[in-house]
Amino acid sequence: MFTVLVVVKKREDLPTDEFRRLWRDEYGALCRKVPEIKAYDQYHLSDEGKGAIDGVAVMTFESREAMERAWKDKASRSLRERITRSLQVTVVDTLAKIV
Repeated sequence: MFTVLVVVKKREDLPTDEFRRLWRDEYGALCRKVPEIKAYDQYHLSDEGKGAIDGVAVMTFESREAMERAWKDKASRSLRERITRSLQVTVVDTLAKIV
């Protein structure tokens, strides 16, 4: 399995409840259309403390090759285009597994 951790920061002009609805309902629905995605979880972070990020998404693929195929897919292109218009996304590329 190959897992991608996506750190999400909402646009400043987007209210928190609208961000959460958009991310969960619209982007979540688009993720369901990408057959290579085996699991997709969103972690909507608490408003307490007003951290530097608003959420984390975890996407799981069979392999890195499956992820690369997914990014070339038409549904995936639509997802990426919509995400970049409304969210700031950083992809974590290294995992330091401790335990």
